[in-house]
Amino acid sequence: GLLTPNGLRKPLYYLLEILEKLPADIVIHGPNYLGLQDADNKYLLIFNPEKDENLTVDIIARNLSSEYKVTKYRMIASNSCLNFWAQLNFSSSLDIEDIENINYMSKPDIEFELIPVMQQYYTSTELAPYDIVLLKFTKY
Repeated sequence: GLLTPNGLRKPLYYLLEILEKLPADIVIHGPNYLGLQDADNKYLLIFNPEKDENLTVDIIARNLSSEYKVTKYRMIASNSCLNFWAQLNFSSSLDIEDIENINYMSKPDIEFELIPVMQQYYTSTELAPYDIVLLKFTKY
């Protein structure tokens, strides 16, 4: 399920929310990433399936003929509602404020970056075990 019995949003809830935004056309893939695109945007979904090792992914884009806005959605495995709920001893009677706070703290982190027209863009992303990052490149 997407929710715990008391209404907390499980990591699967946020993953489904991210996946629903993605187009169907996969243009590139590898053991820990998918590249997708539609008419207006390019997406790079990166995930770390390892349970004990961090993963560093270097991203290089060449010959950018337009400016882009990059929106980075980061699902941090350690920010799972279950970890926050554990701090409350998995109480079955959470009040509405606790549920709202835990759901807020469990949301993916979001960052923005503007990329100018350039010959080569480089960024590096580190993922802890089970982390997921979605990079959305939008012409600006």
